[in-house]
Amino acid sequence: LGLVLVAWASASVVAAGETGSPPGLGQLLIQDAQSGSPVRLNVARYHVHVVLQPPVALVQIDQSFYNPFSQQQEGQFVFNLPPGASVSRFAMYVSPTQLIEGELVERKRAAEIYQSIVSRRRDPAILEQLGDNLFKMRVFPIFARDEKRILLDFTLPLEPQAGQYQFRLPLLSDLMPIWDFRVSGAIRAAVQPDSVASVSHSELKFKARSDGGVTFDLHKSNYRPETDLVLTFAEQAD
Repeated sequence: LGLVLVAWASASVVAAGETGSPPGLGQLLIQDAQSGSPVRLNVARYHVHVVLQPPVALVQIDQSFYNPFSQQQEGQFVFNLPPGASVSRFAMYVSPTQLIEGELVERKRAAEIYQSIVSRRRDPAILEQLGDNLFKMRVFPIFARDEKRILLDFTLPLEPQAGQYQFRLPLLSDLMPIWDFRVSGAIRAAVQPDSVASVSHSELKFKARSDGGVTFDLHKSNYRPETDLVLTFAEQAD
């Protein structure tokens, strides 16, 4: 299997809109064998680790989708990023133990690799950038009655407004509840006491670090996010 990570501008932005704008969670779509219409697979596992270290945030997503059908499937992984975000890692498991890493290459080289893989009758996997923040990628194989695990990392600028930072993680989902949901992370900066809060998820647990930073954690089972996660904090003055 060849996996190439490339910012490849495409004219097929409209195609992504056929299923509506993707929600905060990345989605894996397959084609219904009878109707031919796209079907979104439910999210089995969604673990996110966030490191907030001004002036940048690192978001690491470990996401699994469940294929309930009795046949092996091929699909399209579609996800959108917050404005200003950049993909720093993309990988997927092609078997329960074999992880294939994406590689960032220029467009011309990506086309050459794509054709080389196709000529050897192997499945090419190209991550395409459809718009400023929308991406899609072919995913194969999606084994029958099994989970497909995908890893995605991105970085995001952190800029203070009136001395306060706000971090937003897209989470809104209209799918079935996620079996295993977790958001964890750390603020690697000396923060002002009582400035750390989440207006969206009051159940987020915060713990002070010895260096003045803060760790946070939220773990739920059978959970369907109804809003994005919003976290605010302020650094101590020099």
